Amino acid sequence: MRILVITRFYLNGQTTHVLTLCQELIRQNHEVFLVISRIDHPGYLLWLRQKSIPHSGTHEILNLLPRLQVFNPEVIHNHSAHTLHSALELGQLLGIPVVATSHYLDFEPSHLLDQTQTVIAISKEMGDQLLLENAPVVVIENGIPIPHVYPNRRRPKHAVFLARVTPRKQHIFQLTANSLKEHDWSISAVGNWRCPDVRFRGWQMDVFPELFSASLVIGTGRAIREGMASGCAGIVLGEFFDGIVTPECVKKLEYSNFSGRFSKTIPSSQDLQSLLDQLTPDYLEKLSSFGRAYATDHFSVQMMVTKLVNVYYRVRNERKNEADVKHYIGGRK
Repeated sequence: MRILVITRFYLNGQTTHVLTLCQELIRQNHEVFLVISRIDHPGYLLWLRQKSIPHSGTHEILNLLPRLQVFNPEVIHNHSAHTLHSALELGQLLGIPVVATSHYLDFEPSHLLDQTQTVIAISKEMGDQLLLENAPVVVIENGIPIPHVYPNRRRPKHAVFLARVTPRKQHIFQLTANSLKEHDWSISAVGNWRCPDVRFRGWQMDVFPELFSASLVIGTGRAIREGMASGCAGIVLGEFFDGIVTPECVKKLEYSNFSGRFSKTIPSSQDLQSLLDQLTPDYLEKLSSFGRAYATDHFSVQMMVTKLVNVYYRVRNERKNEADVKHYIGGRK
């Protein structure tokens, strides 16, 4: 199948998700053209070239129409609120359906979502809150690559903050880092967060080498999924705090995409001290085995793409059937 994927470039997990999606679609023998507007990061551009993913970084998306007519996509999959209007226009011009993934609960142009053929919600929480009149909503959680091999030895007390940290997260992240230091954890930060006595690793195209050296990952959403797949215990921490991901609570936290919104609490120093006291070497090892198995069974990118491709085929066939009916009625007239 030929799929046109459209997004805007951001330094966050959403971009990682889109690039992973494109790579897996190609691995499953589909043809992909990626429009990733306003991309200006040399590392990501190099990665796209190395992976041989056809792409354009233009923000004038409609100017690509002649090139896209040659590519002849069968479906458009949009990922950004900033590009949805252009995606819908292209869908009209090319006569093909548009699928849109809503990555955030506060996706602003909800009226535009309702003009697509299907909306993908990345969590059951989002699926329950997306009340659209026309477009069907399908819940397909974000998938990640599951490392085939990972170190299963007992790991050192090393924690990785894997996150894009905004001013609203600064205090809670600093509080958590302070508690970790008091419990003799070494700490690194992958993303944009800089903190004294925390090794700053910056943005990483491949986070797994950093996670393989850790026994604990701290963050939300994709970070928790990648950490679990790497054999790390996970602490859900963003603007809010949901604590440790355990077999008893994983389904509840997964409902809101490991966002911290399940309990919406702000921990105190005492709360963090109590939580970290639980993380004995034996318990960390149990959480490692549980997380790895759960991620393998529920989070693989292969399963995600298989579900998405089923949506692509459905909307393509529905559009084709509509066109056939119109042609038949027109012929009878």
